[in-house]
Amino acid sequence: YTTDNEVFELLSAFADELATIYIVSKATIVNGTAPEGAYAEEDSAVAVKVEPADGKKCDRCWAYFTDCEATEDGHICPRCKKIVESL
Repeated sequence: YTTDNEVFELLSAFADELATIYIVSKATIVNGTAPEGAYAEEDSAVAVKVEPADGKKCDRCWAYFTDCEATEDGHICPRCKKIVESL
């Protein structure tokens, strides 16, 4: 969350990579005031709210996705499935 348009534009440029950078299942950028319970440092223009991820855990990358596919060994996300099939 940020109310600083410059910070919002910077984070938006990396929107597709933020989950990987932060090592989380999903990252969403919001241009607005942070909700109750969000963490923010006093001098920072960014606030973060952490919540449990929805979906199933991919047994390969350990991230949670709502579109994981069940396999005989567990679950696999579409990204990992594409990688495994290319091997």
